[in-house]
Amino acid sequence: MMPSTETRAQFPKSIFFIVGNEFCERFNFYGLRAVLVLFFTNVLVMGPDRATALYHGFIMLCYFTTLFGAIISDGFIGKFRTILYLSLVYSCGNIILSLTAMRPLGAPEIAGPMVGLLLIAIGTGGIKPCVSAFGGDQFHPDQHKAIERYFSLFYFAINAGSLLSMFITPILRGDVQCFGDDCFPLAFGVPAMLMILAVAIFLLGKPHYKIEPAHGNPIGLFCRCIVHALRRRFRSDGTETRSHWLDHASDRFTTEEIADVRDVLRVLLLFVPLPIFWALFDQQSSRWTLQAIQMNGSLGPLGSLKPDQVSVLNPVFILLMVPLFDLLYAALARCGINFRPLQRMLCGMCLGALAFVAAAFLQLHVQSTAVSVGAGSSRLTVLNGAECHLNVSSTLVAPEQSASVLLPAGNHTLWCDSRPIAVQLASRQSASLVLLANSWTLVPDSLSPPKDGMFSVSLWQRANHSVLLLPAKLSFPPQDNFSAPALLAPGRYNVSTNGTLTDCVLSGLASAVQRVLVLENEHCVVAEVRPANQVHVLLQTPQYLLLTAGEVLFSVTGLSFAYSQAPSSMKAVLQAAWQMTVAFGNLIVIIVAETKVIEDQAAEFFLFAALMAADIALFGVMALRYQYRVRTQDDDSDGMPSNASQVALLAAPAKTYS
Repeated sequence: MMPSTETRAQFPKSIFFIVGNEFCERFNFYGLRAVLVLFFTNVLVMGPDRATALYHGFIMLCYFTTLFGAIISDGFIGKFRTILYLSLVYSCGNIILSLTAMRPLGAPEIAGPMVGLLLIAIGTGGIKPCVSAFGGDQFHPDQHKAIERYFSLFYFAINAGSLLSMFITPILRGDVQCFGDDCFPLAFGVPAMLMILAVAIFLLGKPHYKIEPAHGNPIGLFCRCIVHALRRRFRSDGTETRSHWLDHASDRFTTEEIADVRDVLRVLLLFVPLPIFWALFDQQSSRWTLQAIQMNGSLGPLGSLKPDQVSVLNPVFILLMVPLFDLLYAALARCGINFRPLQRMLCGMCLGALAFVAAAFLQLHVQSTAVSVGAGSSRLTVLNGAECHLNVSSTLVAPEQSASVLLPAGNHTLWCDSRPIAVQLASRQSASLVLLANSWTLVPDSLSPPKDGMFSVSLWQRANHSVLLLPAKLSFPPQDNFSAPALLAPGRYNVSTNGTLTDCVLSGLASAVQRVLVLENEHCVVAEVRPANQVHVLLQTPQYLLLTAGEVLFSVTGLSFAYSQAPSSMKAVLQAAWQMTVAFGNLIVIIVAETKVIEDQAAEFFLFAALMAADIALFGVMALRYQYRVRTQDDDSDGMPSNASQVALLAAPAKTYS
């Protein structure tokens, strides 16, 4: 029975449960993903290369398991049970990751978080090909307008969940202290609660769902047809002539099935160069986050931008660009310019390469301004609390003053007027020399920037009464060495002794490391061991803008093109193949990071840009030779959305889509 016009425009009640589930799940996934690299480096104490490889291994697994989810959904238990069962696995993984991030429970041990991430990858990958399609099942085939509105609402839920989580989760990590450190248990725990809520919302909608049974496995049919054709071809005696090698499967498969498989193989050949784009795209939350750590995130009176928050630029730009590109395509069409799908994808790949060229030049700039000590050299910072003038390699440091000097590694004799001070400095060492009236102390320094663009201060208090750092209200007792570093928001701080403000003022800038020596006379000596980062993190904006524009041209167009070129019976095969290109792209990053082919980060960015350039040349040749197929309306009558915003749901690369 055909639905009425009014009914065709309505949403089934079940849609709101599916969209609510998707919002919570996307919040969970992109929330934990935003802080994952910093969890590896800060808590599991991994180096940048190992953290990058492990992060991309997790993302790769998330996309490999989409194949598993599609097979069990279409061929065995249906979409509803696949989503439900794997969401429970997903939630267990979130809980394990949150609990094993707690130091009092014996963390950080690598085994617990890895088990949690494995379950999360199985869960998120398994439900990825099912949720949006399950929503489509709730509509009557004639509800075209309602289906379009559903995909728009679904698209909004995905972007809202990812955008909010990528902004909020780094705040939970960095602005809340757990057991004296960043609160990764909370940063993982809040998304985990959202995932549990997602399961609850999904279950509450069960009375309203239209649940379709499993209806066959097109991926299995595709693979069986190819294997059977190859087996018969290699076993044949050569007397049989076939127009195509797939025709060897004609004894078991119909002519239509063989033709469909042949058409899919034509499109899959074009997928071969695509993983390189994903290798670049997915480094936003790994290499680009590690780049942001080296930069200045200060926003003045607005606070600071955390390195793992910068990637929020991607969903923001996506929301702006997808409708703008829809308008651009329409304008070009009105002008008689046919901007064909493969041309769009090629332009997207070019923008991806340019994004990494921009990232490489920015990295060169960051490296040129970074504080470093080369081989055979050392860096000595002097805090003169004595009443003499200290001569350090022709630099005269007056009483109650400080200075930093680069020296050759080795033994040095410094003179405090006529008093000799012998120090030994190793190659690449940075140290602070604290000179007092009757003694001196050499203290090792670290040139690593404080996390999240904070300001770090250590104070040596020699006054025999209360010393406070205001307005932070940090108290420092008298002691014979520097205090543990205190991490503070960038700003202006005053030293108070015995309740009275002194003339000692600290101008704390983002990523600076300062040492303060408070003397018995309540004067103080301030030394900047590590100057503030001078390169602002918002200079990453151009590379995010280029890569996001490339994503819209490449990703949103790519699967739309594949769907238009494949028979309706094999569209699931192409969706699975598209997800595999994302997985293999992450594998490329793992190989580059683990083999350590290039140690310099800027050179590595140039390497990926060069790989993309070679890939563009290959894809360009393949695109020139490709003959587009025009399919009939009957062949494409599967209710697929047509505009970019809706196709984006299925084009789904590593970020914004499901």
